[in-house]
Amino acid sequence: MSSPELENLVAIGTLKREPRSQREFDTLVGSARARLSDAASATWRVLAKAHTQRNLLEYEGSGDIDERLVTDLINAAREVERAVSALGG
Repeated sequence: MSSPELENLVAIGTLKREPRSQREFDTLVGSARARLSDAASATWRVLAKAHTQRNLLEYEGSGDIDERLVTDLINAAREVERAVSALGG
């Protein structure tokens, strides 16, 4: 479902908007880390840093996303993709 569709559901009261939860994010990352043990710990640090930067930009309107973080994030996503593929069907 696209973001505009979700926004429409919020507007008509069918879907409740909830604030993002750091605890839920941490639980999700912890679960992924446990299942995707082949991914390096550096991968998880990059993902956590990118998430923190996203929060700074969204909630405080400040923060810098540098080219190195973007490159590291792309590489981390590829590493997670490889680890997921290794899990099999």
